[in-house]
Amino acid sequence: MRDDLYVTDYAMNMLSYDTHYMETVYDKLFADGGTVGEDRNIYSIADWNGGEFNIQPGNADQVFDVDSATAYMKDEKTTAVHNKSMTNKVIGAMEEDSGVGYNWAYGNEVEYILSGSTNDTNRGRVDTILYFTRLAFNMAPTYSEYWNENWVRGVAQAAFAASGGLIPISLTKFIICTAVLALESYVDEQYLLAGLPVKLIKSDASEFFINLSTDPEDLEKNIKNKAESDNVFEAGQPEVTSKGSFVLSYSDYLSFAFLLGITLNKDNIYVRTADVVQANMTHNGKVDQYEETGFQMSKALTYYTIDTSVRVKPMMVALPYGKPYGTDSLLDTDVWNTFTYKTVEGY
Repeated sequence: MRDDLYVTDYAMNMLSYDTHYMETVYDKLFADGGTVGEDRNIYSIADWNGGEFNIQPGNADQVFDVDSATAYMKDEKTTAVHNKSMTNKVIGAMEEDSGVGYNWAYGNEVEYILSGSTNDTNRGRVDTILYFTRLAFNMAPTYSEYWNENWVRGVAQAAFAASGGLIPISLTKFIICTAVLALESYVDEQYLLAGLPVKLIKSDASEFFINLSTDPEDLEKNIKNKAESDNVFEAGQPEVTSKGSFVLSYSDYLSFAFLLGITLNKDNIYVRTADVVQANMTHNGKVDQYEETGFQMSKALTYYTIDTSVRVKPMMVALPYGKPYGTDSLLDTDVWNTFTYKTVEGY
């Protein structure tokens, strides 16, 4: 388990994944948007000019796809902390012209380790797992929050009356709550894929993206905004604050998936991790010693095992002073003065 935790930590802090770029920029701008320890909305960040910016998947490109973000992701200064690996190196695409970045398959490495297929297939599998994970965490809060909601109950009773009692009230309520559950989980997934955090378990309607408890006038305004902008995310955001809210990002879910994968299928995960490290080292032109022969993980010393047996030569026991006490019998065997030692050390 110790090694499994270490490899998981190594992969998530030395290698890259689909949302690495977005999460890194978000972390930097969120830190710039307030003081340390301040309790504020997790979707309220600073823009690159120092102003306040309310981020969502529909407008994230305004702070992600700009020159300032690209420059920050390549910043090698030690003061830029969010874009660095455990060894204080920039995690980024390996570009010959920039000389920055050590990740040959940037944005796809951890997904490859988990799935072992093509980039699109790997990301597709992770996205599917992500959606159904959010579906599971949203299920209890959604049904408990909206089953007896006035709006839901009203629609269910109207359907019951219109059908002459053929459509049970509970069936209509189940269909509405299930639809909200599916849509809420979809919005959660889109936020995560945009590099933004989402609260793990939502405790009340104010923390839902799809909020059926919204005041009718506000709901009408939100629907109008969404229709005008053609943006599903314009319907409002929950008030989730940085204190007292357990929020997870895409990388957090990926960490759990990695640890679970390494527990259930250790050999494949370790081999693919070695493949990624080998690819990064092989394609890294800065490592001159591997320029001709190429780097091979199979020849890299990453740990050693010592398994030995040590016999201590008798000294005091062999002296004649001990003979009256029967020490001669101890000289006929090596059991008492032989010690075994075994250890495994790695880095």
